[in-house]
Formats: sequence, C-alpha cells, structure tokens
Amino acid sequence: MPEPSAQYLDLLATDFSPSCVQTLTCQSVIADAEVSIQQLDIEINKLLVKKHALVETAAIMKAVISPIRKLPTEILGEIFLCYISRPYSGRDPNFTNAVTKSENCPSSFPLLHVCRRWRRVGFKIPRLFSKLVLGDMNAYDPLIMIPTWLEHAGSLNLDVLIYPPHQWHYPKFSSRTKSFRNACELIRTHICRFEHIRTFSGEALEIIFPAGTSTIVPALRSLKIELDYLTYEPDERIDFQFGRVVAPNLEAIGTGTGCPPSPSWSFITFHTDRLRTFRHDGGENSLKILMELLRQCPNLEVALLFYVDPSDAVFPPSMPPILLPQLEHLEIIWEDDEHGNIVEFLMLLRVPRLKQLSLMRHIEAQLPQASIVTGLTSVLVPPKGSLPPLEHLALSNIDIPPKDMASILQKHPGLTQLTLSTYELDDETLDQLTFSPERPLLCPNLTSMGFVGITVSPQNLIKMIESRFKGRCIPPKKPDADLPRIIFLELRAFSNEDMDALMARKHDLSHNVLIHIG
Repeated sequence: MPEPSAQYLDLLATDFSPSCVQTLTCQSVIADAEVSIQQLDIEINKLLVKKHALVETAAIMKAVISPIRKLPTEILGEIFLCYISRPYSGRDPNFTNAVTKSENCPSSFPLLHVCRRWRRVGFKIPRLFSKLVLGDMNAYDPLIMIPTWLEHAGSLNLDVLIYPPHQWHYPKFSSRTKSFRNACELIRTHICRFEHIRTFSGEALEIIFPAGTSTIVPALRSLKIELDYLTYEPDERIDFQFGRVVAPNLEAIGTGTGCPPSPSWSFITFHTDRLRTFRHDGGENSLKILMELLRQCPNLEVALLFYVDPSDAVFPPSMPPILLPQLEHLEIIWEDDEHGNIVEFLMLLRVPRLKQLSLMRHIEAQLPQASIVTGLTSVLVPPKGSLPPLEHLALSNIDIPPKDMASILQKHPGLTQLTLSTYELDDETLDQLTFSPERPLLCPNLTSMGFVGITVSPQNLIKMIESRFKGRCIPPKKPDADLPRIIFLELRAFSNEDMDALMARKHDLSHNVLIHIG
C-alpha cells in the first residue's frame, strides 16, 4: 500500500483543495510522523552518546599505550628546553641564540596546553620560564601571565623579548594605557636578572630604563634594539630617550633605527674588551665613529656594519692600523663612496683570523647598478700576511674585472661559499672555476655558490658545475666517503630566457647539486 503522502504528491501541482475528511487524514499522518521522528531522535542521541563514549575510551587507551609515555620525564624536559631555545653564543651575528622572535625561538606557553602530564613536567623546569615574551601570549592578560612566569623561573636569569605595544594580542594594551606601563614596570623590578634583551618597543625601554636615570644590569650579556620605523603606526612617535644602562658583562650589542643618535650605543656603558659581537644597523652611521669603537674592542669576533656613511672619515698617512686579532666575521654595507674611504678603512684592518667577509655597496633601486670600487682588489689580494685566506666571500653591487676576480680566487683557495652580485661579471670567472686538467682548479672546496643577476650564459654555468663533479674536485664529506659533497647553487635576478635555459638543462646536473631560484 502506498504511503499517504504519495497520494497527494501529484496534487501539489494542481489547484486541489482538500475536503474536511482529507484535512483530518493529513493531520493524523503529520502527528504520527512527528511522534516517530521524536522516537528516532531519542535513539540517535543514545547511539551518539554510546559512540562518543567509545571514541573517548579508544582515545584514552591510545594515550595509555602511546610511545611518548615511555619517555622518561627528564628526557621530556630536555626536549622542551631544546624546543624553546638554543645555547647562547656571543658570536651569533643575528642574535638568534639570545632572544629572538617567537617563530625562531618560541616561548614555552604552547607546551603547557598539550596535556596534563606536559603541564606538570613543564612547571618543574624553571628554565622553561626564563624566556619572557611580552606581546606573544595570545589573549591572556600579561599582568597575570608575567607574575606566573617570574614565579616559576625562580632565580634564573631572564631572556626578554618585547614587541611594540600595537602588536600585542591582548586587546586593551597599547602605549597609551596604564596596563602597558604596569606590565613594563612589573618586569623592571627583576631587571638585575636580565641576561638577554631584544626589543622592538621604544615605549617599553623608556619605562624599563627611564630617561635621567642610571640602571645597572649585571647579568646582561646581549642587548639588541630594533626600533624600525616600519613597526610603528604613522601616529606613533619614535624619538625615544633612554636612561643610562650599565652592563659590565655585555658581550653583544645590536642597535638600529630609532635608537638615540650620536652614536646609537651612547646610552650603554660596557667594557669594550669584553665585547664579542657588534651589529650596527641605522642610527648614527658615521664611519669615523665606528672606527673609534672598533679600535677599543680587541676581542671582537663578529662585526656587522650596515648602511655606513664613509664620507666623514679622514685617513692621514700616520694613522695606525686597527687591530682585531679575534675577528672572524665582517659584513659591511655602505652608502655611495666617492672618495674610496671604505677601501682605506679595509686597508687599515688587521684581521688574522677572518673567515667570512661580505662587502656590499648600497644603491637605490632606480640608480645605476654596479660600479667599480677602486682599490678593492688590493684589499682582497693584499701583500702576504695582511689578509688570511677566507672561507666565505660575498660581493654585491661591485664591479670586479675578470682578471682581478681570478686573482682573488687564487688568494683564497679554501673558499667554501662564494656569492657574487656584481652585475657585470662575464664568463671568464666561470671559466676560471671550471675544472680543466691543464691547470690547477680554483677553490676546490666550494660547496655553496650564489649568483645574483650576473651576465653569464646558462650553458657556461652548467658546464662549470658538471666539470667540478666529473673532475672529482669536490671533496668527500669524510676522508673515507665515496660520495661528493652537495653543491648548493642559488640563482636570482636572471632574465626569463636564462632561467628557462637553466631549467631545461637542470636534469643534466648531478643529483648532488641543489638549485634554488629566487
């Protein structure tokens, strides 16, 4: 017998109007259907409850037999510590081991919200709470979180990272609120425990180091200030004034745009003979002042001097050399130099342990690209004993004649990394790097090469890479290993035609060649 609804389905497309008897029949069917629906809903809910109970039981059983439960608490704690940080090194040029952005060196906050065991283990490890990130605690009130962190950190020294107030996730915080000041003043009471500070907030530094005061921070080993104009809203002020910071154990300084000028590190009192890393990016960029500081830092190991203005430097004939016997890493980016002062500065350096050198002439996007820096070859190919053989060399926006480039490569046979961004380099240098049984190979240990916008043919580039493998000039990873090292090749700013030609022949290269095209 057909369902009652089927009898009336075809009538919906007509002008049919049911009689009283038919209306009663429809109402009876509706009532029976609603009762059945209610009964089915009850049965479905019972089944869902049973299903959820089974799912929860299975999840609990899986958690009970989970391999991670076999991990001893001590090892789990060590994994947590590896997750949040790496051992600090005063030579780290980017301060990534000291205090970094949370994506590079995250806080322990997420670890405490995985499960009850992880939370219990985490609260027993004070070092998990020694990294204090202000502005990276999601929607939690910093005035509640900061005391919790400080309590569980115990007496350990602190790594402090401070974001600009307009980037804090907690909604009521800004540079104009009392809550922000309270949060900064709260951590200021523990300033004697600050070991590493990295900040993007001038407002916070003005509260922690008030103008007109002198604050001793005995544990401080690294201080990096990045008050970039781009991190502030248009209506935010950036003319910050800080009090004096006395840091007798300071090993690493990084200053940038927004710091007090003349010079940007003038508000910091430190022992220059203890300084290992110096990074200068913006602010007072006078080469003359930077030279005066370098002379006072004999134990400097890393020097990063960005956007240097060499125009005010004077080099009398009697000027003594700058002795940096421990320097291993030197990077310089300078503005246009009409007088060759950068070359004069480099000629003054005495760096017997230098391994990594990067030189870049900064140019505006619309200006001519590369230019010849007179005398630079004499710096890179100096008299015997003036410059040690390098391991890493990077040259950007500088014209190097091919013959001079060959001389440079001959002077530094131990190069493992070479980056050239000179725009006018021709195929002669590639020919020098290409293996040939008729002559000694230049830089046989090269494992990383970067070419940015230089005028070389893709065919010669491929030929050079292939020849270095076929000539067996790539050293093995270990003396007893058979496989060659991997060569990393980075290519950027090439023409579309050259890129297409390279990609067409990419399959011809050895599997040990990794190509990154930017």
